[in-house]
Amino acid sequence: MNNMSYSGFMGTLRTQAALVEEVLGSQVGSYALSVEPDQLSLAARGELHFDREQARRLEALEQVILLLQKVDGNEVIRAWAVGLAPELGDKAPLSCLRDGDVQALLLSAQTFYANA
Repeated sequence: MNNMSYSGFMGTLRTQAALVEEVLGSQVGSYALSVEPDQLSLAARGELHFDREQARRLEALEQVILLLQKVDGNEVIRAWAVGLAPELGDKAPLSCLRDGDVQALLLSAQTFYANA
């Protein structure tokens, strides 16, 4: 199901958190990761480490952002992330991620990318 091709770990937790904060903003990014906005900012500065589940979500977000930046800008990516996705039963991709469904996030990103 996952057709994204990545060569493993893309960046450090610090760079991943900084990317998520830059593209999604601290409020939206922290929502998806189930952390407080200041925790995302601290991670982006390298002053806080996430637990395993948060790190897994962060890596998935980084993969999705890097993929979608190939076809669209940050504003569109942010709108897609919080918008209702038909392939997810009209649920927002980031809501699926927050619920722990990384595969749903990846499926929605692949659909968006294919239709761009």
